[in-house]
Amino acid sequence: MKALSTKTIPQTMELLNLCQASVYKLINNGTLHKVKLGTRTMVKTQSINDLIESGGSETVFEKKTRTLKKTKTKKVRTRQRART
Repeated sequence: MKALSTKTIPQTMELLNLCQASVYKLINNGTLHKVKLGTRTMVKTQSINDLIESGGSETVFEKKTRTLKKTKTKKVRTRQRART
């Protein structure tokens, strides 16, 4: 059986220099992978390393950009419909 390398939320916060809320956001959007050990939430070390190697929160930025583009597109379509 292969041992799973994990970090606690506070360890992850320190490694990434992020607050607790930001770490949980990265977990919820799938950038960081969590493992539940009883009631404790642990973060897979490999996902932390992958995030660091990718240059930080690039995936989070891409997701926000996509969301903003969708919102702007909806607003433009609504304005175009209102004009006609």
